[in-house]
Amino acid sequence: MQKEANLKWITLCEDDAHDVPLRALVHRDYRKEEEAKSQQPTLLIATGNGKVCAGIFSRKHLLTSGIEPSTALPMLREAKKRGMRSALITPNARGKYYTMNTFQKSLSALFTSSSIIQQQPRKQNRIYVVAHSASGGYLTRHLLTSPQLLPRIQAIAFTDSTHNIQWTKHNPTLQSKLQDSSSLYLRSNDVRSLGGKEPPKQTGSKADTDSFWRHRFGSIRTLWAGTNDHSLMHWSAHDVIWGHFDRHCASSSRCKHQ
Repeated sequence: MQKEANLKWITLCEDDAHDVPLRALVHRDYRKEEEAKSQQPTLLIATGNGKVCAGIFSRKHLLTSGIEPSTALPMLREAKKRGMRSALITPNARGKYYTMNTFQKSLSALFTSSSIIQQQPRKQNRIYVVAHSASGGYLTRHLLTSPQLLPRIQAIAFTDSTHNIQWTKHNPTLQSKLQDSSSLYLRSNDVRSLGGKEPPKQTGSKADTDSFWRHRFGSIRTLWAGTNDHSLMHWSAHDVIWGHFDRHCASSSRCKHQ
């Protein structure tokens, strides 16, 4: 995955409180101070909680189903076709007790600097986000406390995200962003279903959203991912996610700075 997508590991920060340095997988020519100035958009992929690493959605399926269904490799291929850079982070880098802190430090280290903040948002490159499971909640919390990243986010695909629209009731800008056409929520069939025993709904079909769902997630466009497996959503809904991103690109064939 690292070789095919032309990625490299970088150290984001080190401190004495943790034995493991905070790292991320990024495109090989990544330079923090130059990142926002780039004409190329960035695909940001954030995996959920657990024992998975950056770019890996399931260790089990990595062994039993193969590298493509279980990792971000298919998404990285699509990003490469569109001339996009890529950045892969995980909240699990420093253990389960530091997931939110790890997520926030990762985003801040990758995308925030004094020179970037001073630039006009329209001159900064655009970010396309895949936020899986708990990372959807972490992303929302981060944008509440670090709103400077929000104007750069061109589109978000939430997959079984844990965020809550009620968190944003005092932030109308973020609340609107999480419900407008640039945001998409994909549901696996085992979320609030009968233990995942129901037959899979058709991939990309409109999902049921009752009053409870709308109170939790608002009016965000919600579709079925087409699988009962929480860890295989990105594989089953691959075309849906990229269809969503393409609608928010400068062109359908190649993303360019808008």
